Amino acid sequence: MKRICVLFAGGESKRFGSPKALAKYMNRSFLEISLENLSHVCSNVIVSVSEKTPVDVIEHVKKYRHEYNIMLVYDSKELPCRGPPRGFVSSVISVKDNFEAVIILGIDYPYLKWKTLQKFVELSSSLDAEASTILLQKGFPSITIGYIRMDQAKKFVNICKVKKGLTRLTDLYRCSLDTALIGWSLLSENPLEFLSVNTPEQLKPGYSLKVKNTDVIARLNNVECIKFIESLSRNDLESAISYLKLEIEKYERLGLTLFKEHAEKDLRMLRDFLN
Repeated sequence: MKRICVLFAGGESKRFGSPKALAKYMNRSFLEISLENLSHVCSNVIVSVSEKTPVDVIEHVKKYRHEYNIMLVYDSKELPCRGPPRGFVSSVISVKDNFEAVIILGIDYPYLKWKTLQKFVELSSSLDAEASTILLQKGFPSITIGYIRMDQAKKFVNICKVKKGLTRLTDLYRCSLDTALIGWSLLSENPLEFLSVNTPEQLKPGYSLKVKNTDVIARLNNVECIKFIESLSRNDLESAISYLKLEIEKYERLGLTLFKEHAEKDLRMLRDFLN
């Protein structure tokens, strides 16, 4: 299957304190680690950046341009969406060849191993789902590791061209009729691989991430998600419900009926378990 990879490297890294693309783990920059991982699952990589991306990050990307067949894509100012959705849409629009799927990856997964990413891609491609991501803990997926069928990607692009207010990658999965949530322990024995590093403290020797094994393939917008929801604590359920209420209000405001229906279905399911 012919795939294109999108690496998000344009964030402001406010919590981290410096550009994550230049941060180092085991003497390699986050950018280098990410590109090496992606090279095992696709032959073309789009590095998504914005006008706010520091010049030294851009130069660091250019250093690997030929080695990893990189296309540098700046966010389009003409799009009404913002944040990661703008980077995703700008990247997909820039693709001229026919690809069957888009693999997305955030720049901030230094613990991720290429074999784990490869396993995720292989499993995702075998599933009958429009999109997939990794379910780590508390009912919230690691959304910046994803596998999106190109038909689904184009559908999201068309929506983002005309709708304001879409600022989170969660919207990309909510747009899907069927998103698979792959439990992290199906892919690795170490949950740290799926940690999106946001602070320098998370890179210190001995740092660990203690979460329960999640070894099911749940479904967003699908009753199979019940298998995972049963394992959530009451606090986790209440947190997820609060988040979904905000999402529903946003979709109502934006007139995104399909997104709203999917979120409402998930909300009803969560409330049933809470009661």
